[in-house]
Parts: sequence; structure tokens; C-alpha cells
Amino acid sequence: MFKKWLTAIVVACSIFTISSALTHVDANTTTPQAAKVKSATVQQKIYKKFHSEYDMMWEMEKKDYKDFYLVGRKNNEVVGGFDTRKGQSLFGIKIGDASSTVTKKYGKPVESIIKGNTAYKQNYVDGNGKTTSGTYLIEGNYVTFFYDIHAKNTVRSILWVTEKTELSKQGFFSLSSNDLRNSFEELSFHLMNQARVANGVAALVYESQYNFIGRQHSRDMIYYNYFDHQSKDGKQPWDRMKAGGIKFTTTGENLAYGQYSAIHAHEALMNSLGHRENILQGKFAHSFIGVQFSNKNIPYFTIGFYK
Repeated sequence: MFKKWLTAIVVACSIFTISSALTHVDANTTTPQAAKVKSATVQQKIYKKFHSEYDMMWEMEKKDYKDFYLVGRKNNEVVGGFDTRKGQSLFGIKIGDASSTVTKKYGKPVESIIKGNTAYKQNYVDGNGKTTSGTYLIEGNYVTFFYDIHAKNTVRSILWVTEKTELSKQGFFSLSSNDLRNSFEELSFHLMNQARVANGVAALVYESQYNFIGRQHSRDMIYYNYFDHQSKDGKQPWDRMKAGGIKFTTTGENLAYGQYSAIHAHEALMNSLGHRENILQGKFAHSFIGVQFSNKNIPYFTIGFYK
């Protein structure tokens, strides 16, 4: 007999509407925050590197989930960052601050990001009408504050890239590749472990040899145009795990699609209670992640948990 945890709520699709719009003047400057990160990290040995949706690589400098952050670098220049460290201050906002602190300081987030003659409309509200993030143009950088709606709407993490880096990405989604798929998968794993450790839960073990199980389901959802834990042939997650060679007593699965990146998908999952409970479930000890891209470069995530 085994137990299973399936999320009852699917992640709201984050594919936003596109409308034609105005021209935009490119202004690229380096913030004091960026300069500080650059000087502090340029000499350090890198633990992991990940491809990103931007023309830069994410660098994870150490395997320390209590002190987790990423540095975005292109040609040895820091052009982005992602931080989860509580109390860390970026752009005058501390992680752990109330979301109202952000709006008091910066007002309303940008409605659209303009690239060429197209305005890409931004959506900051989930399927339940809750505001989960806000993106601002600050000192030549696009800065996204992610809010934790299950922790009194506090800032859970901060993501930033230079304006030049953002504008160099065509559209919402970057071109798919095996490198990007592999990076989305492994980075998703580290993001989940950061959340677990921050909440006093033991880190998961990454079972990448089983990623093919998740990839097959993600590919199946794309090919047959559905979004569900049960596949078209009637198989459930535990059926797929068993067929893939996993021995287990407890299983769970999270699904997401339509987010720009592993970071955006993870933050959306953390704000959906059922998915959050799977990520923070202490009974789970192992995880695999399978990502596939649609013909429009939209990523589909299938995340398996088991013990």
C-alpha cells in the first residue's frame, strides 16, 4: 500500500496577450547592486552553471540552500541576479518585506515590456485574483519582486536583469534547446530545495536518471493538447513511475506550463497551495523533473516526488 499526493490545482497559464505598441529608448546602466555583486563574485569558484531564457548564464556559486542566490553573467559581466536570502536588500527592498513596501516605494509595476514595435503585456495576478509579483524598471534594470501569498504577502525572492538583457530576448519565451531543458530541470530542483531548507524540511535527492519519466509526460501533454496528471492512456503518475523502474511507498507530482523559466514556474508553484505542499512535503525524499517545449517554445514541467 502506498500513499499519493497529487495537486488539485493546476498552475494558471502565464502566457500573456501581445498587442502592438510604441517605440522605446534603450538605456543600460549598472546599478550599485550589480556592481557589488560583480566585485564580490568574480573571483569565486562556481558550483553550477545553468543556461537561462536570456543571453546569459546563471551561476550558482555554492551548494548552500540557506544562502541561495544566482548571478547572471555574460562575457564575465554581471547582467542579472536572483536572490532568496531573507534580509538581503536589493534595490532598496529586503527579502521578507511586505509587498506594500514595494508598492509604496515604486508604485505600480510596468504594464508592458516594449520590444521593437510590440508591447508584451505583463500579468501579475494568479487564477484566484491574488497579486503574486511585480516587475519594475529601476535604474536601467528590470526587477521582479516575487510575493509569497502564503506568508502574509511578503517578498519571497527578487529577480533582476539589465534592460539591455531583457530587450535582447525576443518575445516571452526563448528558443528551446536541450541545454535549456537540462538547465530548467536541474535549477527547478535546487529552487525546491532552497524552499524546503528555508522551511525546515530536509533537502531532496535529485534523481536525474528518471527525468525521462517526466519528459515523456510533458511531451504527451504537448502532443495531445491536454494538461492533467492522468495521461490519455489512463495512466497515473505512480503508474508512470513504476513503469520507469522506481520503487516507492509514497508519490506526488506537480505540473506547470506557460511560465517563462524555471524561476517563474517555481514561484507560481509556491503560490499554489497544493503544489507548495508537495514541494514542502517532508515525507518525500527524492525528485525528478522532466521539461519539454512546445513548438512555440512554451515549457511544460512535470515534477515527480517519491519516497
